[in-house]
Amino acid sequence: MDVSQKSVLAGLVRQQRFTDAAQAAELFLQDDTADCRLRYCAAIAWLWRKEYRKAFAHFFLLLQQARAAQGREQPAEAAFNAQAALQCGQLAELLYGVDVPSRPYIFEQATALALELGAQTGDRLVMRQAERLRQRLMISRDGSRIAIMPDSPYVLQIEPTNCCNLQCRMCPRTHMSRKRGFISVAMLDDIFGHWRSRSVSLRLAHLEFSDISFTQRRAGEIKLFFLGEPLLHPKFHQLVLRAKQEGCISGIQTNGLLLERPAVRRKLLTAAPAAIGLSIDGFDADSYAVLRAGSAWSRMHAGLRSLHAERESMGLREQVKLYISTIIPAARPEYAQAVQRFLAPLREFVDEIRLIPLKCHYNPEFFDEQGSLKTYTYGHPEAGEFATEPLCREPFEKMNVLWDGTVAPCCCDIDGRMSIGTVAGGIDTLWQSRALARLQRALIDFSVEEYPLCQACLRMREERMPALQC
Repeated sequence: MDVSQKSVLAGLVRQQRFTDAAQAAELFLQDDTADCRLRYCAAIAWLWRKEYRKAFAHFFLLLQQARAAQGREQPAEAAFNAQAALQCGQLAELLYGVDVPSRPYIFEQATALALELGAQTGDRLVMRQAERLRQRLMISRDGSRIAIMPDSPYVLQIEPTNCCNLQCRMCPRTHMSRKRGFISVAMLDDIFGHWRSRSVSLRLAHLEFSDISFTQRRAGEIKLFFLGEPLLHPKFHQLVLRAKQEGCISGIQTNGLLLERPAVRRKLLTAAPAAIGLSIDGFDADSYAVLRAGSAWSRMHAGLRSLHAERESMGLREQVKLYISTIIPAARPEYAQAVQRFLAPLREFVDEIRLIPLKCHYNPEFFDEQGSLKTYTYGHPEAGEFATEPLCREPFEKMNVLWDGTVAPCCCDIDGRMSIGTVAGGIDTLWQSRALARLQRALIDFSVEEYPLCQACLRMREERMPALQC
């Protein structure tokens, strides 16, 4: 990067014209694609625009170019590349949930290069920071799979209640044997008091413009639903508000029937979770009524329509996203088309419709497009399906808290059989427990013989398991 190019980019950055800065850096790169400093400027500018896929595409190329030049570059360039690789690793670890393909692989490559270049340039600080980051890596024994193990779970799925007002055909509650109840709002104090990931920030200095620094933040994610209907909780709105007080992003998933009640809608929108999802299944009103036994299409439709109107009148369109999630029996166009036709009358009342294919993990009963009841069975996951990652990512990212405080690492564990403790033991302490580490190792090594629930979920042995949206 020459002096004039640096001056142009500095001016655009200081004016906060980040898109222009990124595009200018990309234009300059056409003349010298191996310029790591220009590549870094493009990556950071896209990062500031929250265009994470573009940002990490540039970071990935930077890592490749720095690796190719290693040992032949000038000392100043080696020092720069070491710092840039370290920042790439730090950001890859921090930015869970963003649209970044192969995030664990980028993290591994970045931290390895930072460690090597730190040793090459004698930068002990870079070496210490890179080594500390690499302690969060788990690599399979055959070296083919990689996972990031944060020091605190990114996501908590908290069960407000395991009581429900429906008897859905595909819901695992029919197999649940544990006691029914409601989580106390006070329990959230224990949860948040020992959960570091509820709010995390990282402050970095721009490597080209010494007077500029920036902070990247990651808010903890709270999913306020599990095996029951969360809106049955008499203080569900207080659970949402408590999560927001901690700076967390909260979402709620409901069957939608209680949205016909004005008081429920008012409390929900006043609390304003970041997302309200409705679980709707079937491809016509009759199949919906069978699958969602106890509900009625017309009542759910009316409740959603009212919720949408009140969200608009309260000016909450940007703060509260509405979506529908629906399971389709198989990932074939005809199924998706039938479901889409069924849900078309609701499209104007939601921001998104998510079609979830029924995959290898479960074996529930469902209907085909003619309305006939079908049973799906699946075998072991096909070779290559988990080519570079563990059999299941959930225990590497999320913990599940049942209404009574039981903590388990699996969203299919309907009775807490794989419990690793209670919230009284501290979320982060449990996250770093030997019991969880053994499960993570088994999943990344494809050796879950000691975990019957994992075997059943992955269809490694014959055991009937109903579907559950996580």
